[in-house]
Amino acid sequence: MFVTNYIKMNKLIKNYVSLSQLKLNIITNYISKLWTNLLSFLLVPIYLYYLGIEAYGLIGAFYTITSFINLLDLGLGTTLNREVALRNSTIESKTTIPNLLKTAEIIYWCMSVALIILLVLLTPIISTQWLKADKLNSETIHWAVVILGFTIAIRWAITPYKSTLIGLEKQVSLNIFECLIITLRDLGGIAILLWVSRTIVFFLFWQGLIAVIEVFLFVILAWQNLPIKNIQARFEIKIIQQIWQFAMTVNWTTLVSLLLTQLDKILLSKFVSLEKFGYYAIAYTLASSIITIFQPFMVAISPHLTILIAQGKIDKLKYAFHKSSLFITILITPIATVFIFFAPTVLEIWTHSPEVITQASEPLRLLSFGILMGSMIQVQYLLQLAIGKPQIYALFGTFSVLFATPMFFLLLPRFELIGAAIIWAILNTVYYLLFSRITHFYILPNEYLRWLFQDTLIPMIICFTVSFINFQLQSYFPEIQIISIGIVTVINYGLLFLWYKYQIKSMLISSQNRKLKI
Repeated sequence: MFVTNYIKMNKLIKNYVSLSQLKLNIITNYISKLWTNLLSFLLVPIYLYYLGIEAYGLIGAFYTITSFINLLDLGLGTTLNREVALRNSTIESKTTIPNLLKTAEIIYWCMSVALIILLVLLTPIISTQWLKADKLNSETIHWAVVILGFTIAIRWAITPYKSTLIGLEKQVSLNIFECLIITLRDLGGIAILLWVSRTIVFFLFWQGLIAVIEVFLFVILAWQNLPIKNIQARFEIKIIQQIWQFAMTVNWTTLVSLLLTQLDKILLSKFVSLEKFGYYAIAYTLASSIITIFQPFMVAISPHLTILIAQGKIDKLKYAFHKSSLFITILITPIATVFIFFAPTVLEIWTHSPEVITQASEPLRLLSFGILMGSMIQVQYLLQLAIGKPQIYALFGTFSVLFATPMFFLLLPRFELIGAAIIWAILNTVYYLLFSRITHFYILPNEYLRWLFQDTLIPMIICFTVSFINFQLQSYFPEIQIISIGIVTVINYGLLFLWYKYQIKSMLISSQNRKLKI
């Protein structure tokens, strides 16, 4: 009896420790992301003031054009995250993590050098033949592109160290470090603009310098946090042979994701001026803040789902899936509805620019709606990665690219910013309706209806209804518009919190009833 009780208590303690670590990771992820977003929210208007909309558009356009460089990752970043989490779950496999990191490290540094060479060769084409500038001279654009290329290449080498830390669930140390680096980079950038030079070249030079410091410190942080430190790590071809198939499938999904998320901006940077692209970049930056709201949670839950599947705990997996999906819906829907219904007011608060309000309001509405729809399926994508079947997303995404590409070429020349945002909204709505259904044919097939209604649709209907009523009432009380937006956001979060508590209680009761039947 004593032995039985001891075993049960030991299991309970282990579960508590695991849960505490997961919660700690989530909390620190959110603190880090909150600080990052706060800096961005406060500093972007300052960047616009000192650098101008064209320089801001140049930075956004360059990152968009070079986003396809991520394909050189070959899916290794995501694969490394998953492999570290799997190997760290058993004592025997922990000894292989140093060799895994060393192998990935050498691959990434080789690619980083190749990337620098590639971007140097592409600089003349990007700076003279692709980007359209009215106010920035050609020499400024050239050096800006050179420095941005170097910064991207040097930060490329961070991926294996960051993926390792996430897989080890060392996200507390990771978040503290990233907060310090981002603070130094962003506040230092403002100092450069205020006291050194108000030019984009000096501003970007500081970003590149911080990137060098960042990658150096990441190397130290990752190796110091390995579970096994007294092993001489070495490069192993065998490791590549073990993971290459999964990595290539992930790379396929990366290609699809890049095409779906960047094609609008790549084509816009060609069809419209840098000034107009700057307006779209502002709308997209604000809309994509919806993603940053739940991204810290996704980073924390990913290795947790992988471990549950590896240990065969299907009931816990179902609970984690629904709880995570519902949590994301509740987290982002009130903010998304504010962007959708009150875009001009939000842009006025943020930028104080009449031109930005005029040009970016409608794209912000459509982009926010699209991102809201696309965010609902993110936990399902994590499940696919956890079970080693990302090809479901890859196949669906491939068909989506084939549908979206001609639509972009058809609508962008005529409707420009609005056309790009409309396609984005339609595409993500199709993902919400069809991709989710296809996923549940293969994974947790009996959980689809609960996910569709309880986890996503009902919370969205609640928020949209409350926001629409407030939107209609604002025409009668325009003087309290900002206050009413704050009130309706609090109401939405309050209602969704009650819905969340009710659903969690319902799932726990259902789980207990199943155990009693057994």
